[in-house]
Amino acid sequence: SPHNRLVALVGGRMARWLPLQHQLAARPGLLVVLLVPRCGSGEVPAPAAPRGRLVTIDIFRAMEASNVGAFPEEDDDVADLGGVLKYIHTEILTEHLLGPPWRKTRKYEIDVIRRHRYKIRNPLPLLNSPEQVFMDFGQFVTFDVGMATNPAQLASLQEYGSWVGLQTGCSGRRNCDPRFPSDVPYFWFSVGNWCPNKPWAEKGTKEKPNGECLRLGQDGSFLMGGLCSAGEEEPTGDHGCVYSYGESEVLRLDDLVGLTKEDCGGRNCTDWADFRENCTTSAFKRQFSGHGGEIKPVKYCVEYDVHPACEANCHVPACKEVLQTGEIVELGVPFWAGRCDPHANVRRMEALAHSFGIAGARQKHQLLEEDVLRLATPCFSKEAMQCTPDAGRGGPYCSRGFSGICLPCWVPKTLWGTEPAWEPLCPLNILEHEDYHGKKAWRPHCRTQLPRDLCCLYTGICTGSSEPRKASLDDDGLALVAARQNTADMAAFLRRALMDAGHNDTAKDPNLGAAAYYQWGLAPRFRTLQSTISEVESYLAIRPPPPGSWLPEMPWQPAGPSEGPGRPERRTCFFGGRWCVSVPEDLLHTQVTSYLQMTYCIAASPLADEPDPGDKCVSGKILALAGVC
Repeated sequence: SPHNRLVALVGGRMARWLPLQHQLAARPGLLVVLLVPRCGSGEVPAPAAPRGRLVTIDIFRAMEASNVGAFPEEDDDVADLGGVLKYIHTEILTEHLLGPPWRKTRKYEIDVIRRHRYKIRNPLPLLNSPEQVFMDFGQFVTFDVGMATNPAQLASLQEYGSWVGLQTGCSGRRNCDPRFPSDVPYFWFSVGNWCPNKPWAEKGTKEKPNGECLRLGQDGSFLMGGLCSAGEEEPTGDHGCVYSYGESEVLRLDDLVGLTKEDCGGRNCTDWADFRENCTTSAFKRQFSGHGGEIKPVKYCVEYDVHPACEANCHVPACKEVLQTGEIVELGVPFWAGRCDPHANVRRMEALAHSFGIAGARQKHQLLEEDVLRLATPCFSKEAMQCTPDAGRGGPYCSRGFSGICLPCWVPKTLWGTEPAWEPLCPLNILEHEDYHGKKAWRPHCRTQLPRDLCCLYTGICTGSSEPRKASLDDDGLALVAARQNTADMAAFLRRALMDAGHNDTAKDPNLGAAAYYQWGLAPRFRTLQSTISEVESYLAIRPPPPGSWLPEMPWQPAGPSEGPGRPERRTCFFGGRWCVSVPEDLLHTQVTSYLQMTYCIAASPLADEPDPGDKCVSGKILALAGVC
């Protein structure tokens, strides 16, 4: 443009992205004006230097609530959604490994899960070196009290500067932490800081660092970490600016787990300490002794404990024997039950995603925010072969559909594919991603057209009908219907299969839809119809249904004048009366961290103490936190 361009922002919130690490708080009436140099001024800009790819992802951390926002996110090991749950489940909760019994908090005083939207752009020289272990990421760096604990990595930090590292916790059922199997991959991330060779107490300050702090090999300057400085909401990939993050979102762990719904003497427990001392459920007042699996009564309530045979590995013979004999393997609240069950661990991930408001978490197995998915950030790179598939071998393709990172994945049963197939299997829509869409050379060459072999589900060349009322009642029909990724279709097929197998009572179970939901996913899996029927019956035997279970999407119906819960409501209005919410009075001052069905209105007039005939009112879901909607 021949003119200076004026960009203005007015209002109380800068969209979703607000780098809190810079303590920049937008206020009502704030006007931010950015002047962009005019084009055609006679200055010829230098060509932009090549940079690494920008990755946008949500990252989670389990922590003490009082520390949220107290310190910038540096020198930390953080995780994706599944990774943070795995960390809590395996490192924080096991009662017989902890002490003393009179403690007032969980281990490390963890009581919340925090989520940040990160933007990451790692240094290009790092990404073009052997230090890149996953597309867009460097090696995972472990930190303890502010210090990188692996001395062998200090030379790489001197050469490339700080980076965001990545480590897989699970990339397929055969490649998971043995304590926490999962059908969904999960990961950990590391974010560096200045002076990574010294603990916090010995670093000095950024303005005056310890003279022994690590220096860059290029120019001898001190290594200053990777968190971008004030004003840089998008990282450049240069030294000192490889990641930034936005607003904090915090979820109380006690609410997620259900401790605040337990009885503490005629009232709900308020937190972990209250549950520990005052819960009235006798089944929670037990733990394993740590010797041979004996269970002993205790005077306090236990959030979670696991049989010693399974505490370190779910796959060893001793643990398998305990699981098969029907002995009690776990104690504590229902939310944590089934740590050795990959399906139960995925249910917990979906429960956490739902609690953070991720649409479709408990209807479509969606663990990523829709706006992250819509970015459709590519994975393929001409400089790296990690995401360049061999169509005859079935991969490696790459998908961001699991955690937002480029995870190598495979299509099974191709002409020259391995047996058993490499894991994880790709999402069924992998060929629709812009990296591979329309590229015939990368279309997998399937060994067969049998649906049970899964390959043809990706290419659409399978034999047989996928219509749930016509599909064959065998492994092929199961695979075809599951690929439709529709719970109602799967329930209809399973009802036919159960009736055919003589399981009439199971076929009529009103919770069959919930069981059917867990028989399809983003990626297919090898299984038989017989094993699926067994899984369905095992799920339906859990009473009450396990936490995090399927939530059917109910058709929207406006509330009529005579409908409602029958509780007194207060109509609260904001912004001059143009935004009003009708909230039951008994919810106004409660600690609620879930989506509630309420009626909310846009008022027709600025002053509206009572609903006006011109108001536009609908019933919908609103996130209520501490009485503020």
